[in-house]
Amino acid sequence: MMGRRIRLAVAAAGLLWIGATPGAAAGVDGPCTAFFNGVAVADIDDLTSPLLLQFDDVLVFQGTDDTGTTAASVEVILASITVDSASTDFGPVQNGFSVELELAEMSPYTVGLFRIRGITDNCTADAWVRVTGRFPFTTLAGITAGGLALGGLAGQLTSIATRRRWSPSAAGLSGIATGLGGALLGQQFGRLQLSYVSIGISIAVAALIGVIIALILRPRAASGWTTRRRAGPSEKRRARRRAPAEDEILWRVREAERIGEIPRADDAHRARAGAVAAGEVTPTGLVSPKESVAAADSVAREEAEVQETAQLEAEPAATRQTEEPVAALQTTPEAEGPAWCYVMGPVDVVDLTDHTRVVGTLNPGTWYLAKRQVGSWVHIVVGEGIEGWAPASSIHRQG
Repeated sequence: MMGRRIRLAVAAAGLLWIGATPGAAAGVDGPCTAFFNGVAVADIDDLTSPLLLQFDDVLVFQGTDDTGTTAASVEVILASITVDSASTDFGPVQNGFSVELELAEMSPYTVGLFRIRGITDNCTADAWVRVTGRFPFTTLAGITAGGLALGGLAGQLTSIATRRRWSPSAAGLSGIATGLGGALLGQQFGRLQLSYVSIGISIAVAALIGVIIALILRPRAASGWTTRRRAGPSEKRRARRRAPAEDEILWRVREAERIGEIPRADDAHRARAGAVAAGEVTPTGLVSPKESVAAADSVAREEAEVQETAQLEAEPAATRQTEEPVAALQTTPEAEGPAWCYVMGPVDVVDLTDHTRVVGTLNPGTWYLAKRQVGSWVHIVVGEGIEGWAPASSIHRQG
């Protein structure tokens, strides 16, 4: 599908280039009858039949001026630039005129399709001539055109092949050289009437083709090996700034994954765990581990008082299961202090005071702060402002 789009883009640009190239025009402006090498100017009026001359021929402009002329000249023009010219002055005014230009002098520099212009005192005659007999790449203009086209095409292909964010811009800029070289080559091989308009169209078509192909082949910024490669140096810089505690916990996580104790986590979870261990962030965004350890005792005392009050007010009909966390709090000493933990499957967390109400769920792949363990229950932080009790059998402490 992508190859078809590229072919359609190239074909459309080629049709635009061919259709927009101006056609040949020949004619006489003034009261004159003019000939180029014996062929009437009116007969040289389209691109399919320009005047055909060899590189060593002589271009002859002759005819009659009804009002008389004292001079005559002939020019060979390439894109509004006069490549070569010749002129003849007549003493008295006369009706007939003739002037010659040897093409052999300009053929080492350029061949191909040219506009020729003959001028008298009262008339101007324009036509097209194709100079052949010399291979275009043996002329200075042909070599220059080939170098421009080849260099521009190489730049476009390189830009497209790299498939970077700047590829369309680079392919478009390289298309300037490609289009200019292609236009000059078309003129040298006698297939393109070179003018500022045709040069501009050639450059626009070449740049457009490069931009379209680069846009089609450019990868998405959010995926691909180029994105991962660009992110590599930043990851390395962040790794050099890691705290020792982060390196330690990452090592423990990898070891646990290697022996199958916990499921494998992706790199994002590992970085998250390292940041949590280093005290930079917490899963809930409440406090850092260092602050949690310092405040654990005061929090435990406050919650013990709350639990005692709730136990006294609880209804006798409450089930054993719902009373178990509070009973454990009253009868069982704390087994372990604050630690980071994870779960292997979804685990419900019940409210600290109303144990008939589920306040949250612990999910695999996320680190949670276990403030303390009381018997078979763990006081755990589920999210911002959400805490509760979870079965200790389902909680896996880090380390």
